[in-house]
Amino acid sequence: MLRASFAAVAFFTLTLAGLGCENTVLVTRCSDGECGGDGEGAAGAGPTTTSTTKTTTTGNPCTGGEAYCNGTCVDTTSDPFNCGACGNPCGPGVQCIDSQCVGACGDSLLLCNGQCIDPMFDQQHCGGCFQPCNFDEFCNFGFCEGGGCEDGGICGICDTAFLSSNVPQSVTGTNANAENNFFPSCTGTSIPEVQHVFTAPTAGTYQFDTIGSTFDTSLSLLDPFGCFEMQCNDDTFGVDAMVQSFLQAGQTVHIVVDGFSTGTYQLNISQVDQCMGGLTNCNGDCVDTLTDTDNCGFCNNPCGFNESCQMGFCQTNCVGPCGACNTPIVIGSMVPQTVSGNTTGAPDHLVPSCTGQLGPEHYYSFTAPTAGSYIFSTANSAYDTVLTVLSGSSCAELGCNDDFGGPTSRVTATLAQGQLVYVIVDGKNTSGQYNLLVNATPTPTCPTSNLGNVVPVTVSGSTIGATNTFVPSCVPGSTAGENTYTFTAPVTATYEMNTFGSGYDTVLSVLGATCTGASLACDDDTPGMGTVSQIFVNLTAGQTVTVVVDGWAQSSGSYVLNILQQ
Repeated sequence: MLRASFAAVAFFTLTLAGLGCENTVLVTRCSDGECGGDGEGAAGAGPTTTSTTKTTTTGNPCTGGEAYCNGTCVDTTSDPFNCGACGNPCGPGVQCIDSQCVGACGDSLLLCNGQCIDPMFDQQHCGGCFQPCNFDEFCNFGFCEGGGCEDGGICGICDTAFLSSNVPQSVTGTNANAENNFFPSCTGTSIPEVQHVFTAPTAGTYQFDTIGSTFDTSLSLLDPFGCFEMQCNDDTFGVDAMVQSFLQAGQTVHIVVDGFSTGTYQLNISQVDQCMGGLTNCNGDCVDTLTDTDNCGFCNNPCGFNESCQMGFCQTNCVGPCGACNTPIVIGSMVPQTVSGNTTGAPDHLVPSCTGQLGPEHYYSFTAPTAGSYIFSTANSAYDTVLTVLSGSSCAELGCNDDFGGPTSRVTATLAQGQLVYVIVDGKNTSGQYNLLVNATPTPTCPTSNLGNVVPVTVSGSTIGATNTFVPSCVPGSTAGENTYTFTAPVTATYEMNTFGSGYDTVLSVLGATCTGASLACDDDTPGMGTVSQIFVNLTAGQTVTVVVDGWAQSSGSYVLNILQQ
């Protein structure tokens, strides 16, 4: 610490220089002729002091804006032991930046030149501190990419168009002859891209979309200074992309049109005001573009005669069941059954709520032969299906599913005997050959039996083949089948319920009153007793509870249920 030691010596010398008059330090008052310039009083005379003849200096001997802390000159803007002021230390792992204690950079970030940066995309610190990319390159996942453009390129992208600041505006172009130097974070595709430079004329929220394009597009917004990706979007309106960003007046952004193939694109730019509740400002009105027939999907996109706006798409108003234009195919009440078909060329009038995307559909009507839980599945179909089940009486949606462990779909619905439902086989922007399976399992009886109000009581049984309709609160991932019993307390007391003597990993639950009552207690494994369960509950005389013998995960087997009064 050579710098600090030199400062301390300088201060000591200055202090000695002030000891000119009878040990008086700095604060003195001399009469005329006393305390001459050589430090000695004329004719041996001494100075006159006002109060004390010995004081302590309060001056700062440090230079360059440093502070004198505990005998050392330090820079309080960066010293972690004197951050902002002497004696103000930062904690472990915390740094002093601009006189403020700043925590360590978060995950995946680096501290470079006093700032937390992302080395994966920072133009000046690409892959590590002080590793800048060239002007015609951009930082992509820690590597400087691009560069090779004949005209130098911008942000590593060779094909760039400069747009006017007119709003709204729409431009068309093609990426068919463009180069591929950019990889959108939301798709990761290697497809030629075209970059557009736009400067906002006024402050506000701007929308950029590719509605009207002929291929599956994606959009990225790049910061013009760091060339890092601020936003990325693939599909918002079907296969068209959309991003929104607040821009200050005069702020420039780079809009990159990319996608999954090449073709003709349309880039639309509009200014919108922020509306509450997911609404969009269209011509000064906050509207729901999912249902507004004058602004369906986006502003100034009216639906035609006899059309309505459904999920942002204009759909023909049909007089068929639940708005369908085609007559449902009746598949009767037989279970199990499988019907096959192909939606290629079929009409497209319904938009599934679970995808919000278009695709031709087939429409079926099914009537439940008995009360139970029914499964509708498109397993073994040849394309990405979407399945919707609607109530035949109210058209309310009973279920909608896109992918059930793969591109096929599955919906489960509990139906009453004779209940009519409509089953719609749709697609996610595609069509093809499908198989529709309808199967059912009877609704299990709950409780399985009534144990009355006598204690002690022991009952045995097996859950092998039992239906799973209940999920224990203490084992939320269990899918094992269960058996249920009602029990009524004969007197007010504490009751023990256990599965001692059972042959598998049991889970025991006690519910208030009925099978749908609140969980009063739940136990999986009793300490020291292996995989059996034990519960203690306080019950009042005449109180009825439901006891559920379940299993861990998918376990099933023979069990023994014991109920004792303590």
